[in-house]
Amino acid sequence: MEFEIFDPTTPIEKVSLNFVPRPERLKGLKLGLLDNGKFNSKVLLIKISDLLNERSNMRLVHLVTKDSASRSVHDSAIKEFKALADFVIAGIGD
Repeated sequence: MEFEIFDPTTPIEKVSLNFVPRPERLKGLKLGLLDNGKFNSKVLLIKISDLLNERSNMRLVHLVTKDSASRSVHDSAIKEFKALADFVIAGIGD
């Protein structure tokens, strides 16, 4: 029998992240939704969108469903989100 063992003591690669500032208010913002294509993802995102609309008068302006959860978001979808929405919620399913 043969085993492949991974060495957990290898150096950690540090990555710097820059977060977008949070909006000062939520009322009336335009919402984008990114559905990863898994089962129930879109259902969950629509429910979140409905709740945000009820509570903060947010409006769903753009919804994109990825071809597969394992694939990246297309650059064209990112451009559309930037042009149409104030912020985007990415959802998962299962």
